[in-house]
Amino acid sequence: MNEKQIQDAQDAVVKAVAEVCFTKVEAATPLISSGLLDSIGRIHLTVALEEKFNVKISNGEVNSETFENVASIVRLIAAKVWSLIFLAVNLLNLQ
Repeated sequence: MNEKQIQDAQDAVVKAVAEVCFTKVEAATPLISSGLLDSIGRIHLTVALEEKFNVKISNGEVNSETFENVASIVRLIAAKVWSLIFLAVNLLNLQ
């Protein structure tokens, strides 16, 4: 992901978090440790992120480290997107 894509992803995550938590957040706002994002909120946010970014987030990835703030969520999404790109490139090279 380039800088613009990362910023767009961050904006989309901020919007999704705001919709789930019913409050405006910044990239570094603590979500779990502050109590803004509870277990039900994590489920709703996971579904929203999976739909928005067309990725699959496993239950093991929905934890206090990866969902602690917007920045950590964006890192998770970026890693997943890069994995998809890598897979696609490898599949194309096999043809």
